Amino acid sequence: MVGGILALLLFMIFVSGLLKGDLFPVFVPDIDPNPAFKENFFILFEIHGGPTDYAKLIFWSFVAGFSERFVIDVISQFQRTAEPEA
Repeated sequence: MVGGILALLLFMIFVSGLLKGDLFPVFVPDIDPNPAFKENFFILFEIHGGPTDYAKLIFWSFVAGFSERFVIDVISQFQRTAEPEA
């Protein structure tokens, strides 16, 4: 259960574009005539990528499911970079 939740969280990180690189998937939002709808959570269902992006997503979801520490480390790296330096 925890692995599935962390895999979904990792998917949201990929969709947001916070993780970029050749090893990570890139998803492009569909064109929607109603831009106000894009502020909803349902944007997660209105994105698409290429076949290699879905293969990368499956791989990283598998890693997140079996190594929960990986996703927690990714999130903590974002936290460290967001904290102001004293």
